[in-house]
Amino acid sequence: MVIADRKKVVLVIGYSAGIGCWGGGTLVLFGRATGLGAFAAVVTLAVHVPGGLAWPVFVESEALWLWDILQRTNLVKNICLLWGCFHFLHHRLGKYSLARYLGNKR
Repeated sequence: MVIADRKKVVLVIGYSAGIGCWGGGTLVLFGRATGLGAFAAVVTLAVHVPGGLAWPVFVESEALWLWDILQRTNLVKNICLLWGCFHFLHHRLGKYSLARYLGNKR
């Protein structure tokens, strides 16, 4: 595979994953697909933990420090998002919440 083709594939996969995460996050936000919230746990364990423990062969040796920073940052971010999901599972509606406002309009 030519390097230019590989970059195109990586860009397509990256943008597709970003759009999927944005759409899934929006669904979770509105309580329509809370099962997708569990997907963040799987991604964290399957991608970011091994990524922080080993270095891939496609990263040049001068950029390994950046790989470590990116993997650790994404791992911590996903852990924070998971705790946020746990919080919202057990949180009651507040006085000024959008759900309570929309519920009173019906």
